[in-house]
Amino acid sequence: MAYLADEVGMGKTFQALGLICLVYALKPDAKIAVIAPRENVQTKWMDDYRNFIRDHYVSFDGKVKDEILGRPLHRPCFASNLREFASNLIAEPRGLHLLRLTSFRRPIVIQEDESVASVVDRLTDDFRCLGWEVDVAFRGNFRRCMADSDTGRNACRQWYAAALHSLLPEFDLVIIDEAQNLRNRGNNQNTNLARIFGFAPSEYEVKSVIRASTG
Repeated sequence: MAYLADEVGMGKTFQALGLICLVYALKPDAKIAVIAPRENVQTKWMDDYRNFIRDHYVSFDGKVKDEILGRPLHRPCFASNLREFASNLIAEPRGLHLLRLTSFRRPIVIQEDESVASVVDRLTDDFRCLGWEVDVAFRGNFRRCMADSDTGRNACRQWYAAALHSLLPEFDLVIIDEAQNLRNRGNNQNTNLARIFGFAPSEYEVKSVIRASTG
């Protein structure tokens, strides 16, 4: 675990990008994720990553940078939600995975007027696409859970987060931008983040935290 909490404009993002390149140089098949606080910062990370590789990574070792085109060998994979993140992992296992923290507030979206059968069918299809065949027992348990008001729906979201964790590989590096958003350890967003990546929210066992609050 590492905290980088310099003042604004001191180059925290550049240092983080340098760390990403170092990890890829040492382990080209490393699994790396960057969790931005919101969409516009997520987009900026994608642009900064491409520009950093093009303009500042000078080694031609064939591990980080395309020697001819000058672009990253590990394609940035932008995920608008956790479903896209899981799909990106399958399609681009060597990619740099860019997520946003707000995606963890509600790992699945359940509409107020959506029927239990519809939700179960939708999630079953999702998990099949991710390589996990959902059995009859799961469908029955999920239906019973969904039948119970908001408490049941929240339990379903938590279960979905835990299920995603079981499907994900172990990550070598996870960078969380603006980590002051982790202050409230017990809210849904941070609890789901911990479940999916296998962190301990009470200890903040993240592997790297960038832009922690300076107070």
